[in-house]
Amino acid sequence: MPGLKRNGEKMGEIAEAIVNGDLCEQCGSWIGPGDGYPRNCGCDSGARAAAPAPKPFKCPKCGKSFEKKVGRTDHFINHHRSEVNKLVEGYLE
Repeated sequence: MPGLKRNGEKMGEIAEAIVNGDLCEQCGSWIGPGDGYPRNCGCDSGARAAAPAPKPFKCPKCGKSFEKKVGRTDHFINHHRSEVNKLVEGYLE
């Protein structure tokens, strides 16, 4: 089908850009300079639409949020050591 064009490009140029990896092989969107092999942008996996994981555990000192309780605990021990020392001293008395 010679003469088919999309945005002023010949279909052969589009196919070459897909094979080179410049365009997503699934949806045709621009990914960036190619690596010489076909790639996709993640449009088929739904990766772009994924919402961030909820972070229900907040540090009582600074308010930083964490996905897991152990992450909050590690953060508190590593970044608020003076508070940890006060808690330990109060526990040991």
